Amino acid sequence: MKVIAWGLLIFTCLSGSIQARKIPKYFSSANVVVFSPHPDDDILGCGGSLIGHVENGGHVTIVYLTSGDAAKWDLGPEDLARVREEEARRAAEMLGIEDLVFLQELDQIALFVIQISIYSGTRRANLHTGRIDSLF
Repeated sequence: MKVIAWGLLIFTCLSGSIQARKIPKYFSSANVVVFSPHPDDDILGCGGSLIGHVENGGHVTIVYLTSGDAAKWDLGPEDLARVREEEARRAAEMLGIEDLVFLQELDQIALFVIQISIYSGTRRANLHTGRIDSLF
């Protein structure tokens, strides 16, 4: 049920309203990298900005630190991780984002491990894009 609700929310946000508005000049065609603790945090946190960059010709890479496998659902951690990664892929596709990196760290890990993941993810994202102009 949650998947359907999120899908409807994203569809509602994207349907028609994006084409009707003019993209502000502060969105650029830059290479943008987003670090997301879990799938869906990227869209909830800065989805509007990502749409602006993509529509202005920017390249967006999303690096997911975890797959969100510790959430409270009826699925086990491995199945839940697969579902959440697939949802992230579909949401990114709707936004025109093709470059996703799943680091698959354990959910709810210590801060120093997250910092190492960000460094590792930045290096991997930099390999994909050639350079990073903006970091979210």
